[in-house]
Amino acid sequence: MKVYRRSKKVFCIALIASGFLFHPLSAAAVEFGRPALSGSIEHISSSDVDETNPHAEVSVTSASAGMRLPINLTENSDLEVKLSGGLYHFDWSDTERLKFSNGEEPWDDLYSAEFGLAYVYKWNKKWASFLGSGIGAGWEKDTADIYSYRGFLGTNYSWGQRLNWKATLGFGFGRGPEEKSSGFFSGPYGTTLGPFGGISWNEKQRNSFQPGWSFKLQFPPDLQIAYVFNEHWAINFNWSHLGKIFRLADDNDISPEGLLAVSYSKSELAVDFRPIETLTLSLGFSEYFHKQFDIQDDDGNSLQTIEVHDSFGVRFSVNWAF
Repeated sequence: MKVYRRSKKVFCIALIASGFLFHPLSAAAVEFGRPALSGSIEHISSSDVDETNPHAEVSVTSASAGMRLPINLTENSDLEVKLSGGLYHFDWSDTERLKFSNGEEPWDDLYSAEFGLAYVYKWNKKWASFLGSGIGAGWEKDTADIYSYRGFLGTNYSWGQRLNWKATLGFGFGRGPEEKSSGFFSGPYGTTLGPFGGISWNEKQRNSFQPGWSFKLQFPPDLQIAYVFNEHWAINFNWSHLGKIFRLADDNDISPEGLLAVSYSKSELAVDFRPIETLTLSLGFSEYFHKQFDIQDDDGNSLQTIEVHDSFGVRFSVNWAF
């Protein structure tokens, strides 16, 4: 049954990606933009695991790296290729107080990886359409049945005297490594379906340091407010609700071959410094809240939800477009 599920995922990903591959192009029209490399390291302070009193504690140190390649296909169309990966190290203390793991460390290192494509077609100065697809994975040790896929499509509309207002409306769909589905709409085989949208003003392009304010509000929840002082300095505020899902190891004691769904809200204030046009350094200070570990069986049925208290994080990242 798991082989069938994996085959179905691969087929769906290939079907979505084929829309890009069969787009009519002339070799002379294709232009590769500047590839960009990014790296980040973050430490999240120890916080109480809300299961017993006195509490056990857990802190997280993570590192991630990514690559982005923009491709200009025609005068009106662009394609972006993304690749990223991450490592998350959980440091537990006073584990003898953890009942759900019988006093043992429930997990140590978790890993993630993602590959994605995004295509944009500009109909005119005001209207644009987009679609994309991606495949991701999250795991502890074993890599069997860890994959999830997603796809999305939608449209942008820009208005205003300088066309600096933009509204986005789209629809996304995906399939995780679990049988159970969730989201606005539940489709067959655990498929998740749902709308998304947003509005922005003076939205900044990547590596753009045009002085002034900008903001962006999206749903599912994501708020970004930025102020660029000059060509070298900027400050950013971001609030979002995020989540990741990981396949636990075959020999994990709390749920062998099960799933771990990590969810949290995050607010961050960051300072960006651009010493040269192609390099941006960022230092961010954040608060994490509404944190949960949802432990599931191999089909995505929740076994136990663990609440984790608020914590603080510090992040340093580098983005280099060469």
